[in-house]
Amino acid sequence: MKKKKYEIKELKELKEIFSLEYTKEEKDFIVTFVTLNENIHYSMICKNTDIFIKLEIEFYEKFPEFKKCINNFLIHGKIIDKYNNLESNNIKDNDIIIVMPIKDGK
Repeated sequence: MKKKKYEIKELKELKEIFSLEYTKEEKDFIVTFVTLNENIHYSMICKNTDIFIKLEIEFYEKFPEFKKCINNFLIHGKIIDKYNNLESNNIKDNDIIIVMPIKDGK
């Protein structure tokens, strides 16, 4: 009996970590980050309700050299508001997000 309770608790924790539960409004899709010089093409799965800064953090974890810079992220030629969700920023499935360093952080 104790083992079963532990497994249920572990499953709930995993669901929380991986956001396996969706509401009717949530949709998952893929966005691709591309640098201006096109050296980096990095795709990630996200939800339309994700706050953009969550994606930015994941990008920096994968490419830590960009943490040293001040960067703008562009979608359809407009700067993304990092504190709004993807839907509010008009980011859709298969969109390309341009990573544009504006100041070297050295």
